[in-house]
Amino acid sequence: MSAVNILVQRERVCLFTDTKTTNSDGVQFNIVKYSLLPWLRMVVAVRGHVGALRVFERSISAGAADYDSAVQYLIEHFKDVLVGEYLDPSEAYAVKQDVDVYIAGWGRLGPASHWISNYRASGQIQRIDGVHVSPMVDLEAQTRFAADVKTGMPRLMADQTQQNPGVGGWMMVTEVQENMILSYPHGGLDALSSVTSRMQTREEIEAFADIERRNAER
Repeated sequence: MSAVNILVQRERVCLFTDTKTTNSDGVQFNIVKYSLLPWLRMVVAVRGHVGALRVFERSISAGAADYDSAVQYLIEHFKDVLVGEYLDPSEAYAVKQDVDVYIAGWGRLGPASHWISNYRASGQIQRIDGVHVSPMVDLEAQTRFAADVKTGMPRLMADQTQQNPGVGGWMMVTEVQENMILSYPHGGLDALSSVTSRMQTREEIEAFADIERRNAER
């Protein structure tokens, strides 16, 4: 399955995903495994068949008005979505497989994230406080990440790639702040274990955006 990692901080919540997927012919390629819902100030991601992402993106968009109501929607309707009828064969297939749904965004109390699954945690929604890692890595990798949570995500995802055949491609970062959502690729996961790498800081991202704005004004 895919990698979905969450980091909840005081002024933002970050979602980290990979891009690797494999079609029915065994061909591997890159896809985006999350959907931005900026009008709700949130992002949704799935672990499982990619068709489930379209289903839950559409369902949450129709059933929620903000992040907090998206949480309530999943509490009340997650199982209903899974037993719904879908004309798209890939969506009909996807909701019958194991699936984890993650949401991360800006709620009434600030940055927040939750997840819910049809095969874990008894199907009950779970709040993420601080950090969430999935799939889990071995004890050595856990210890290394715990010692450097703020900047250790690239190495963690490199470890996930090495230890889980379903993880790979690119590391994608999505950051939700109160009035802005940033989404960008960090780098290739297959190379992260052998090169020095780090996350872009918020200051670097904002500085780049400022340069782009000045260039546009010329």
